[in-house]
Amino acid sequence: VRSDFTSRAGGGSIEVSVPRFVVGIVIGRNGEMIKKIQNDAGVRIQFKPDDGISPERAAQVMGPPDRCQHAARIINELILTAQEREILGGLTVTRGRGRGRSDWSVGTPGGVQEITYTVPADKCGLVIGKGGENIKSINQQSGAHVELQRNPPPNTDPNLRIFTIRGAPQQMEVARHLIDEKVGFQAPQSR
Repeated sequence: VRSDFTSRAGGGSIEVSVPRFVVGIVIGRNGEMIKKIQNDAGVRIQFKPDDGISPERAAQVMGPPDRCQHAARIINELILTAQEREILGGLTVTRGRGRGRSDWSVGTPGGVQEITYTVPADKCGLVIGKGGENIKSINQQSGAHVELQRNPPPNTDPNLRIFTIRGAPQQMEVARHLIDEKVGFQAPQSR
């Protein structure tokens, strides 16, 4: 009996739409979360090529139909949890979703936290840079993950842009400092 679920025999595939800001959560650090979902559900998951435009990415889940549905449920749980946190904004503590599946909470191990950081809209381009080179450089230098929120909450001031910074506390501090440098905020010097 071939237990190799990558074989197409008896398998199907479904697509799950994943909001862009949740893709990193579904994949996880070094791909840990997506591997966990694949192992837990017994499926293969691949994100389709990114067109860079649409607000969502399609995740293709391949395997037996019941397994695909199981994986889709896990992914949708992650999306829901991430959206709840996005709406609450800032340093919200991830609440367990009360289903006895605490291992799927979005909080990444190792003290990783998330904050939102607002920047004047006219300075947003300075943070991102040409072709995204500044924001890539901030990510590399700080070790944190900084990204612009594509769909900010409806009550957001139109003159502001919201960035999400994820990482360990000291990485986030470095990222904030680098953003301030780009924007031209002078943080008060401690000497």
